[in-house]
Amino acid sequence: MKRTLSIKSISKQLKKRTIISDFSCEMESGGVYGFQGANGSGKTVLFKMILGFLKPDTGSIEIDGQKLYQEIEFPRDTGFIIEYPGFVKYYTGKENLRLLASVQNKIGEKEIISAMERVELEPNSKMKVKDYSLGMKQRLGIAQAFMENPSLIILDEPTNALDKKGIKLLSELISEWKNARKCVLLTSHNEKIFARSLHKAIFL
Repeated sequence: MKRTLSIKSISKQLKKRTIISDFSCEMESGGVYGFQGANGSGKTVLFKMILGFLKPDTGSIEIDGQKLYQEIEFPRDTGFIIEYPGFVKYYTGKENLRLLASVQNKIGEKEIISAMERVELEPNSKMKVKDYSLGMKQRLGIAQAFMENPSLIILDEPTNALDKKGIKLLSELISEWKNARKCVLLTSHNEKIFARSLHKAIFL
């Protein structure tokens, strides 16, 4: 299903400081959009607005022709990571994904196991998330973002704590999502992640 995102002249202030000013862009399925800018330039704030977590002070966001904050409260069929993924630390990785999957009941055990294996985590491990390394937690966060096969994927700094192997794996996933005609939005300080599949760079 084709996805379209239209951002028109949005602005946002936080604590009386302008974070985003009169920003516009258009995005659609089959594109990988890399948002780049210095720390504090508003990348995470922008993603939170697209996801319905923060309302812009001015301007509008339309997703599939529907106005966010007016006709819809959040984008449907969307997977995401914003900042650091949070999990129940005394659950295993699979138990955490089961818990998240139970919110919409769109997938079962097979899809959860497949997502964990795709990011090279052992689904049947008894290790609790509290004992995961930072890189393992990030891989689990990536798995939860795509396990329900969403058509819109939003990743805020997904390379955080990933080693070279993890970054290569993520790059492969992004290529797969692009080929599957998903709409992918991401930020990263690791420019290599953009090299393989980037459709358009957007600067803030």
